[in-house]
Amino acid sequence: MRQLGKACVTGCSTLWIDSARRSVRFGELTLAEGELITLDSNTGRVFAGEASIVVDYPTLWLAEVEKWRQSPDQ
Repeated sequence: MRQLGKACVTGCSTLWIDSARRSVRFGELTLAEGELITLDSNTGRVFAGEASIVVDYPTLWLAEVEKWRQSPDQ
């Protein structure tokens, strides 16, 4: 449901839910209830912990667009 701003991974064949222990397992990785995970909804990968966010500032592209804004008289 990415169009609603929520990441969603479906068909995770390695997911095992242990409701008695309140944990989940993805292959060899086990996470307890409340631990942070990061979902990559483009690739379907699940990562333990919070992902760092990298913001790319396209300075070369912005400079090119700025040239388009300027009139020939300037």
